[in-house]
Amino acid sequence: MSCPPLHINRLSLDSNGWIIQEVASTDDVAVIEKPILPRCQRLLDALQLSLSSDVFSTLNGTTVNEHGADGGVGVGGNEGDVVMVEPLGNLVHQVGLVDKIISAIEEIRRLGNKRGKGNRHRVGKVASLENQRRLRQQNEQKKLVQQASTMTTSTTTTLEDGEEAPDEDEEILDDDDDEFEVPELKLAAVFNSLRVVIDITRPMLDHPQCQDLGLQMKNGPSIQKSGDKNRYYLLSKKVYFCVGYNGWRRLKFSYKNLLEDLQEGLPARMSKQVGGGRYEIAAKDWVANLFNHEQYLNKEHLATRCMAFPTLNSAVVSKLNAALIDRFDHDRDGMQSLLHRSINKLHQHLSNAISRRFNGARLTVYGSCLSGLALEGSHDVDISIYLPQLDRLKQDFDGGTISAAEYEKKMRKTIFNVRDILQNYRSEQFLDLFAVTRARVPVIKGSMIAQNPHTPDGSLAFDLCFLNEIAVVNSSLLKEYSLFDKNVRLLMLSVKSFAKKNGIASAAEGTLSSYSWLNLVVFYLQCIGMVPVLNCPKMMESHGLQYDPSNPWHSINGLQTLYLTKDEVMQKNMWQRAPHEIHTNPAMLLYGFFNFYSSIFPHQTVAASIRFGEMSLQKTCLHQSSKLWRICVEDPFETCDSHCPHDLGCHVLENGQKNITACLKQAKSMLGKMLQNDMASEGDLSKLLSNLLWTTTNSKNVNAKDSVGNQNKPAGAVNKHQNAPRNRASRQNVARERQPQSAAHQPHASHAKIVPNAQNGTIVPRAQNGTVVPNAQKGMIHPNSLNGVVVSNAQNEKIAPNAQNGTGGPTAQNTRILPHAQIGKIAPNAQIRKQGVKNNVPNVRVGNLSYDTTWKELKNLFCRIGEVERSDIATNSRGRSLGVGFIRYYSAEDAKRAIVELDGVEFMGRPLEVKMGKAPFKK
Repeated sequence: MSCPPLHINRLSLDSNGWIIQEVASTDDVAVIEKPILPRCQRLLDALQLSLSSDVFSTLNGTTVNEHGADGGVGVGGNEGDVVMVEPLGNLVHQVGLVDKIISAIEEIRRLGNKRGKGNRHRVGKVASLENQRRLRQQNEQKKLVQQASTMTTSTTTTLEDGEEAPDEDEEILDDDDDEFEVPELKLAAVFNSLRVVIDITRPMLDHPQCQDLGLQMKNGPSIQKSGDKNRYYLLSKKVYFCVGYNGWRRLKFSYKNLLEDLQEGLPARMSKQVGGGRYEIAAKDWVANLFNHEQYLNKEHLATRCMAFPTLNSAVVSKLNAALIDRFDHDRDGMQSLLHRSINKLHQHLSNAISRRFNGARLTVYGSCLSGLALEGSHDVDISIYLPQLDRLKQDFDGGTISAAEYEKKMRKTIFNVRDILQNYRSEQFLDLFAVTRARVPVIKGSMIAQNPHTPDGSLAFDLCFLNEIAVVNSSLLKEYSLFDKNVRLLMLSVKSFAKKNGIASAAEGTLSSYSWLNLVVFYLQCIGMVPVLNCPKMMESHGLQYDPSNPWHSINGLQTLYLTKDEVMQKNMWQRAPHEIHTNPAMLLYGFFNFYSSIFPHQTVAASIRFGEMSLQKTCLHQSSKLWRICVEDPFETCDSHCPHDLGCHVLENGQKNITACLKQAKSMLGKMLQNDMASEGDLSKLLSNLLWTTTNSKNVNAKDSVGNQNKPAGAVNKHQNAPRNRASRQNVARERQPQSAAHQPHASHAKIVPNAQNGTIVPRAQNGTVVPNAQKGMIHPNSLNGVVVSNAQNEKIAPNAQNGTGGPTAQNTRILPHAQIGKIAPNAQIRKQGVKNNVPNVRVGNLSYDTTWKELKNLFCRIGEVERSDIATNSRGRSLGVGFIRYYSAEDAKRAIVELDGVEFMGRPLEVKMGKAPFKK
């Protein structure tokens, strides 16, 4: 059964518009009359206000401006009059008012999630494992207590006075002192605080006397000092503060960002006045409307809202349907069957190589290769590997027999053993092997010549993931959803193609993975009644599907992973598609998807979850990862109430979310205009599809990474096929729009810089100071170099990108090679005379950061270059960001690449300044 406290309908409004808990649903949690975030409460204390103050009153649906226009402070009156209290000059000076308001705004944008001194630094994998084990033990203990409580209730109806059973469940849950650990309380506190901040801040910014040089303050400084016109008053009901231009601008910027996070264009709407010191939109009414969720639960009403048109060109709809079917509905030339042969060959060789050393090893293909949702021309293979040794090791760790550090050490040793086995298996069978062990899911990346019909040399890239059976179940679940109707599969592929076309389908680049987009498609279809909830407990119970402990696919890593199949649902005839969805076509579904997520879905308060299938899961249930400014997507099995909660949107950066929102709105507009255009021609339709979903080139020539299997992959694992970020500065993006060229086309290039992540990357034979491709596939090497490692005439080259035998070119000057070097590693004896070098790995200094940047957001950006050991944000004594960050990579080569590729890249609205520098890292 679903957990009631997760539902947003447990919240309601009191008579004054404050969000409170439902009285009937508060028997299991502490009741707080009017929840509010701590920093917002401190702001109220500084302003000498309370939630019952007249400042937060409303009249006739509009907010009263609390300030008078003639030198007094006004409050709300019964008839809308401005009541004079006292002259502005008598207000009390309150120091640090700007910082207090901005601090409250930042807390709201984080949805109240903690960000103290202890949380600024990265939580290592060992600590994360320990925390996961603790949560799992707590969940198991909680289940035992609930079972015991149920048995006691069924056998004993009453207890004598003084013999009440202790509330052990409360002890298990309340292991934190935070009073807002309960999701509904936190959500109410966030939006009550939002209303407070709006009603306090916008009158301050709009006050007509904020720059009145003639205003004399009796209880503190005034702004007329030296006639400085760049100073401002922040005037509240009882206090005021003098602020300089920079502080004023910081406050306006933070306030505007907060409102833009809530809704595009909201800052301008919120500041619009209708006269008499009144605003057109009341903060109370706007916030209250967010919690009117009854409108989102009627599936027929939602479908009508998503796909309603006043006029519709049926001819355009038919042509668009035909184009989508022709593109995605069948294999036109047998390429898919050839690809499947290639995948089977890769799977067989990997299984043979690993099984010789590890008895009982099991390799399972997942991702798009399993779900059948691969786009034509994109086909990297995702494989989950099961090793009995690792399974026993995991059981020992879960049981507390070994520590997290010992578990991690043995895990890494096993992964490197597997990599070595593949390196030595039939010489040169597997290429470009690279192990990433410190990620959430360890992975070995590589490729093999396997007659792949979509690559010039027949190579097929693969990701071999360890202990990732949950991803296999995820892919299988998506496959079942795609089988319900051909239109479901068409919509999935269309949305996936749209996301890739627009550069918003990469978690490594701060957007959503393809797997996340497919989850959003399923959730949208559930909300409009087109597909059921396959892992709904009640539905599984009604179908007679019961949990079987002996079935390895019913429980993975302590999570219940059973679900219904499409055939089971249809055979029992216990679910029927909504009547209004029977005749829906692909074109209308696609428009409805864009409209749903750009205009209807309440991302401010709700998380998308295909285990609920409706807009009811509170966003704050995803503790620590949820943010006000981005979409949250719950994993169907690693749920928010499990010991390993997974928010699929946790890698989305602010710029990434803005790109996602802009692309959805633009797609809705473009497709909507086309569907209603009576004069639309074949050329117009072709242009629309080219701009919206796919390129005009033949899809078989496209060689892009298919990331449908990216669920549960390490964020730091950089895919060598990925395109550069859309906002990368042009001087670093030299190969974004062109294919890599061979050495034969550049025989005597000077000062050449080669694309670091290009396919078929080549090295210039006589390039001076040339940048070498560290992880390029099929790197063409100078013919005179020994063992194909180093450019023979390169000067001062110290990097051996693909060295295996540790031999350099015969005439290489000052070249030091690491014997048996891994891909993209640097020689241990190389002389790096740069500031901030530790263990021959230079620290990377990142300047001109936004003050809102967190260490995790910074790490996610730099992780696409290589594996990051540590990320930090420099702060002052008060804990405020200085706009400078530091990154330490495990590889010196990754550090150098980051400096070359990310210097000048726009991040969160600012061009980064990336260089080597001394960082305050502790040993």
